[in-house]
Amino acid sequence: MLKQDAPLVEWMQVVMVALGAAIIAINYQLLLKPNHIMPPGFGGVVALISDWIRQPIGLVNVIANVPLFFIGFRFVGLRFLLLCVVGAGAMSIFLYAFESIPGINSWMLATVVGGVVNGAAVALVLLFHGATGGLDIVCVVLVKLFPRFSIGRLMFSINLIIVCIAGWSLGVASLLGSVISMYLAGRTIDMLMQSRQAKVPQ
Repeated sequence: MLKQDAPLVEWMQVVMVALGAAIIAINYQLLLKPNHIMPPGFGGVVALISDWIRQPIGLVNVIANVPLFFIGFRFVGLRFLLLCVVGAGAMSIFLYAFESIPGINSWMLATVVGGVVNGAAVALVLLFHGATGGLDIVCVVLVKLFPRFSIGRLMFSINLIIVCIAGWSLGVASLLGSVISMYLAGRTIDMLMQSRQAKVPQ
């Protein structure tokens, strides 16, 4: 019976990881990008690189994540690697698919709602033992090595470093909005992960 149920669980993991990636992508194109709010994690770096070299963000996202896939495989395992490929691939596809949708120009909405939605979507992916690449992979590996840390706190700490480094290219409003949004995303991730008593992928 367990063997018969296993494919269904794996299929649901793929669907939910892809769904989380879709939410993150549309949240970025609809709220974060129009209001110049850096997306949490590696996505912020990818977004900046994409702007600098004037290449599609989906393409840059795939290329930048390749080295991190090997890190995830080395420390977490093959299934996690496969779900990372699904998550990062879906993210790149959806970023491209939603690129032309009209954004909402509201700093407050982007900062608060954008942060919470992003955190909830990342938590959804993690709960199904996947990742969308980038910082997700790094934090999953770090939590596996150092279980006393939470994924949300780690993400916010690393995000803060990224924002400080990239802060010179942001205005005051964008810098402040990015920090608040990333904090809310981290808190949302920890709240949802703890409420489900989720564990790092094995």
